[in-house]
Amino acid sequence: MSTPRSRDEVAAATAAQLRLVRARHPADGELARLIDDLAAAGRSFRTHWAAGDVELRAAGDKNLRHPDAGVLALHYENFDLPGDPGQRIVALSPAQDPATETALRHLAASARTAQPPQPASRRSQDGSDGRQGPETRNRY
Repeated sequence: MSTPRSRDEVAAATAAQLRLVRARHPADGELARLIDDLAAAGRSFRTHWAAGDVELRAAGDKNLRHPDAGVLALHYENFDLPGDPGQRIVALSPAQDPATETALRHLAASARTAQPPQPASRRSQDGSDGRQGPETRNRY
């Protein structure tokens, strides 16, 4: 599994990435408010923001917590779309971690066997999905 970065390393990288986004979107009022809120909420962000670092992350490793599978060690790559600078594709793949590979195989298997939810339009007023089960089929 990839070595988890410290909270401070993640905070520093996040502030540096936010600084890049702020430079690209100087007129974005919501982004300015977010940065102000983060600065007001904690000394750590203020310290990292004041450092003035700018960072563009094109690839790296992340640990994501899945509610059923636990922590997944994933590698990510960002691909900016040249025709629309506001859009990006993020590709995730398992890092070289046997536990993550096993967890993803189990998630894929459970997704293949899960029943998809029925659209609301197919449900009757009593909440059923309108399908006939063995107890109601050919009753008449």
